[in-house]
Amino acid sequence: MNPTSVLVITHGSRRSEFLDWFNDLERYIKGRLGGLGLMAHVSIAHNEYSSPNWRDSLRELLALVPSAL
Repeated sequence: MNPTSVLVITHGSRRSEFLDWFNDLERYIKGRLGGLGLMAHVSIAHNEYSSPNWRDSLRELLALVPSAL
């Protein structure tokens, strides 16, 4: 079975509570997909103010799937 990939992109924020919430969301999505028996690569990335930057995360994700390039 091919792994599922999910990239959630946010606007970004300097507030740590914002980043904590999205880290929790990442773990939640991984757990839910894993509970369904799916292999999943889940990443949270941001447009500005926070890292990782979505452009870098997308490059990393595409590198995992050479045929997508």
